[in-house]
Amino acid sequence: MFPILHGIQDESNLQEIFHQAPYQQKAFNNEALPSSGACPKNIGLPWQDVVSIPTISTWSLNPAGDAAIIRTVTIDVETDTPSYDLHLLAINAQYTVPTALHGTSHPSALYSFITNDTFVTLLPSQSSFGSWDFTLQALNYTTIPPAWAPTASKPIILKTVPLGNRRPQSMVYSAKARILSVVLDEGSKNESAGTSGPLALFSIAEQDNIWTIDQLTISLESDLAINEIAAGGSAVVFTAHNLAIRPRNATRSTFSKNSEALNLLTLHDQDISIFHIWTPTRSSPPSTPVRIPSNGTIHSAYHVGIAPLDHSHLIGVMSSLTSAHELWVISHSPHDDPAYNYENIRLTYFSKPTLRGRQLSEGESIEFVNELGSTVKGKVFLPSNTKSQKKVPVVLLLHGDGNSGGWRNQWMQYWNQNALINEGYAVISINPTGSEGYGDYFAQSRRFNWGNQTIKDISLGLTHSFILFPSLDSSSVTAMGYGAYGGFVIHWIQRHPTDFVTPNGEPVRWEELVAHNGALSPRWWAAETPCPAKVEWEFGEISYDDESSFSLWDPEHFVGEWAIPELVIHDGRDDCDAGPLSQSYASFALLQGRGVKSEILVSDRQAFSKWHRTIFELLGPL
Repeated sequence: MFPILHGIQDESNLQEIFHQAPYQQKAFNNEALPSSGACPKNIGLPWQDVVSIPTISTWSLNPAGDAAIIRTVTIDVETDTPSYDLHLLAINAQYTVPTALHGTSHPSALYSFITNDTFVTLLPSQSSFGSWDFTLQALNYTTIPPAWAPTASKPIILKTVPLGNRRPQSMVYSAKARILSVVLDEGSKNESAGTSGPLALFSIAEQDNIWTIDQLTISLESDLAINEIAAGGSAVVFTAHNLAIRPRNATRSTFSKNSEALNLLTLHDQDISIFHIWTPTRSSPPSTPVRIPSNGTIHSAYHVGIAPLDHSHLIGVMSSLTSAHELWVISHSPHDDPAYNYENIRLTYFSKPTLRGRQLSEGESIEFVNELGSTVKGKVFLPSNTKSQKKVPVVLLLHGDGNSGGWRNQWMQYWNQNALINEGYAVISINPTGSEGYGDYFAQSRRFNWGNQTIKDISLGLTHSFILFPSLDSSSVTAMGYGAYGGFVIHWIQRHPTDFVTPNGEPVRWEELVAHNGALSPRWWAAETPCPAKVEWEFGEISYDDESSFSLWDPEHFVGEWAIPELVIHDGRDDCDAGPLSQSYASFALLQGRGVKSEILVSDRQAFSKWHRTIFELLGPL
């Protein structure tokens, strides 16, 4: 008897999963499923369903590409309690095989395959509080290709050694060198890790079924933080930054199976896409990266190898605005134009029970040219496919920096456009000047000008949306900003509400504002952030001159004019792209002092249900 796929209750659904069609040439399909019941009143998805869909939090693929260890996290919408489950996915040449559920997993555990059936787990020690253990395990599974599903039992522990007390962040195994590279956190020096820097190396060997694990001593600068790491042949490649400097490169990389090519995961327009580039040699000409098409964001990927028909296969986690995080095969010909010779095949179906019968929206794309001559892009999401002239209230979404430095074609548990349109709101999301994914000039044009061109782009985007979609109600607009910059724009709107106008020149009417992890005062931010170099990058050296960017773009100077009801949220983040908690408390205190209707929500990053309930209580019933 096969194990039941997590979340699927009836046997008919199991048959649908077990008998998937063989691989075939096709473009990306967001799994638009036929409705099994009555259509919902609005398109979109209730926020409870958005929150409760299992998300892939970490995973690892074996060298043969026929088995994966996947850890999913599922949020209980009543308590906001996460549960972590460990799955085995077996993949053979023809069929997608359902996962074998092995049970719960620690939320911080990391996994990496060493051989086709042996993997490493890094997880907190059960014998020493605050320490980590390095555990080698065997899968103990068998398959009979090409069409039989695997049988699997609980993994067998082969060996356990202590890692030390610095928390592991990520790891990668180099099969040719038999070296496991572990990225450590930025904590204090830990002698037992064999290095005072950010990287620990382990030599792993097996002879006559006896495994040995030896730590290697290396010398790296201790003030480096590693951003990402990849293994190719006998080499390990990593990018790093000084702890005082914010990394601006969003690129991740994975080598091809034979190390002849590098696949770069990097921001492109509104997606994170794979770019294929041949590994340069001393005698080769420069190689031009070629984008592999996808209608979504690829969050991580492994290269499987060159398959029949000379296709290069990767397996990765991908999501879109209409599809939650799932495992996909991403295949293309490295020798032909990938726009005409590629395929994407879905491997997991964690979200299918929830999304079955739902009509989700990928939004209507908009674009316009700003006064600098740059093309600005965005999307408008409507709560109905009908062309009704009934006015629809609007939610304007404003993004921050870093991983949220733009509205992407990806699935989010927070800030999900389909959750908002399901409640009857239209959603406008714009990637104004300063957004990442459109080139360095566009991303850096906001520097020293936080209240200038970016604000103009947002205003132009609003006006443009009102022209294209007459059903949008300009007299009922709520703005929600995330991160240091998104929150800054919220406070800028408090001071300049009439700078945002309708097509006939009348000011937009703001119902409420929401600032999540926002920055209030640039000077306060510089003094309190753990990343002062980030503020210096955006505003220059700290200055009290009236004409400095610190003075020109400081919403606190005009707090006496704040009057729009506001919800202030902080989830405890203290990274470079979040305003400090003190800035949120200060914003709330200033609003209260002015007698402006306001609330504050201080929670943690996993409080998905509390966040949504607070947001929709603010928006109120339609």
